[in-house]
Amino acid sequence: MQPRRRHKVGQPTVVISKRPHLLPNKKYIGALLGSLYMDMAVFKKTIEAFDRRSSAGVPIALQDLLTPYCQSVFDFADSYKVQPGRVSRNARHSVESLHKALMQFDADYSELSKVVHIPMGLNLIICDLISAVNHFVCQYWMTVSSIAVTTPVPLSGKKQDWDSFLQAERKILRGQGHLKVLPNRPINWALRECFYELTCKHQAIHGDDTFMKLEAFKEALKIWGKQNGVNLQCSERTYRDLRTRWKLGTLDNVV
Repeated sequence: MQPRRRHKVGQPTVVISKRPHLLPNKKYIGALLGSLYMDMAVFKKTIEAFDRRSSAGVPIALQDLLTPYCQSVFDFADSYKVQPGRVSRNARHSVESLHKALMQFDADYSELSKVVHIPMGLNLIICDLISAVNHFVCQYWMTVSSIAVTTPVPLSGKKQDWDSFLQAERKILRGQGHLKVLPNRPINWALRECFYELTCKHQAIHGDDTFMKLEAFKEALKIWGKQNGVNLQCSERTYRDLRTRWKLGTLDNVV
């Protein structure tokens, strides 16, 4: 679509550039809630199937832990009101409470797995549940914290990127183009999500406060990336940062 022109008698023509089409936050949050419902439905179906085919079934102690937690997730999803405009403080607090409940469940499950035998297949199902809720929380904060920018300052350092940026800057000085916004260094949420899943599975077997060796993590990263259709890489420095964030409980922070 061509830019619209505003005409005023006796005044220069004003060109109004087309704005990029952005969906409101409520659309994205609604989609995230729908995805959470689907993930919970898949979890329910999967664990019920495991209980039927397994001779021992799901341990009673684990059932006592799962039942109130899953109910709290459904209560959150049912009570969250998707509204237009800015996300309310109550809505943010409800997601913070969901994340705290997730961290508590994760800790309780880790303690339970030390005294109750959890088969590998069942452990993977629980890890998928943890990952699903964590994915919702991460995507939620990404959505409500996102800011659209145009022509951001390049972070790659490549000569062609800076040439394009400087050319755009010259247009700004001539009264053309858009103002530049200096963005934060982008967060690789896919890498964080992969790190979270792999670490959960590793610690469920080897104990809390243990992490995969860097080379083992890189190999698992390749497999996870192929399964999810992304190309992920992780340097030694980045892996140290991920482990530090895990210990501090700041892995889901936007910055």
